[in-house]
Amino acid sequence: MRNVSHRHRRAARKLGAAMGPQTRKYEIIAPNHRPDLRGEFAGGKVYFDGGKQYVNLTDQQARFYLDQGALQPVLNS
Repeated sequence: MRNVSHRHRRAARKLGAAMGPQTRKYEIIAPNHRPDLRGEFAGGKVYFDGGKQYVNLTDQQARFYLDQGALQPVLNS
């Protein structure tokens, strides 16, 4: 059984493995909410564009920070 991993990959591809949860782009607008030492915020990698901080999160990950007013969804992402 040397090809076990190859066999599993083929089976998953054949069965149409489920996609992960969809993420959305959010802008970090609260000045006191900053990324941690690994450059992550709420489980997503923070990136900078035009002097603003953005992060891709699922709806479940972003729920708390949206209620606190720390995030704002980006339209036309």
